[in-house]
Amino acid sequence: MRLILLLTFISLSFKVAFGQDTYKVVPAKLRMEIQVSGQIESGKQCSITSKTEGYFYPFVSVGDRVKIGQVIGSFKNEFLDANLQSTVKKIQITQSEIENLTKKLENYEKLYSLGLASKNDILDLKNNISLKQSEIESLKAQLKTYNIQKNNFKLSSNCEGYIINMIPEGQYATIGTTVATVYNQNSNFLYLYVPVEFLNLIKSKKVLNAKLNDETIFLKVKEIIPVSEGNLVKVKTFSKRALELPLNFRQGITLYVDGLSGFKIPKKALVLEEKGFFVYKIYNGKKFKEKVNIIKDEGDFIIASGNLKDGDEVEIR
Repeated sequence: MRLILLLTFISLSFKVAFGQDTYKVVPAKLRMEIQVSGQIESGKQCSITSKTEGYFYPFVSVGDRVKIGQVIGSFKNEFLDANLQSTVKKIQITQSEIENLTKKLENYEKLYSLGLASKNDILDLKNNISLKQSEIESLKAQLKTYNIQKNNFKLSSNCEGYIINMIPEGQYATIGTTVATVYNQNSNFLYLYVPVEFLNLIKSKKVLNAKLNDETIFLKVKEIIPVSEGNLVKVKTFSKRALELPLNFRQGITLYVDGLSGFKIPKKALVLEEKGFFVYKIYNGKKFKEKVNIIKDEGDFIIASGNLKDGDEVEIR
């Protein structure tokens, strides 16, 4: 009987020693390589809009670089000149009518004091004068608008950069029409489309090491933006290298995330439940369930994080 117990003890010890029932976890540090898609997008495109209406004639072309305040073209509008002259004439006529009505009102008020005119005649004249005054105010406002439009016949750029599109020469534009769009290369950003499972790794980094066309670049993380495109997040990054790439450039990029700490655990120790992966840690002859987060798959083993320390024994199932 004693021999049987001794052999059993030796057998169990043999299994533990050779990791058949338990495994002592080992700390691991690793560098993650994450394959993502990157695209150059402009953070700022400026629209140059018309403050007048007329036929536009440019002084610059698509692809030209413009500065703030630079005149990029002018408008021609013969109808506006005609409307200006017509409005000035209407104002003069209306002012003359008001003067005549005012003199007539003075005469009627004298006649009324002599009992030779009715009160209704005086009220009618006052109403007509009031209407003409309202009319002249409306005409003056219209004249002011026409003058503003004429003063804006020369169109100046309100931003700096390269013109990427412009309306055709001779096209008629109304107030608020986008005449040209200016692109500033210095406002470019490289957007990375990263699988959501790597979100926590990316969030912990201010600068990412990456490889683009066999060249190592450094990307400053500016913002993380949720997207509806598959299981991805959009990471806005900036790099001087990105300024050299064309707008809408898209290509695969390799990200290197260093300094990740975890523990090497056999896959046979993992237990999958509804809330994720767990292992059973053996301590003082008792089992304790511990949740782990898988960082990397290495075939028969995984690198995981969790409430573990060097030398902890986990049950192999």
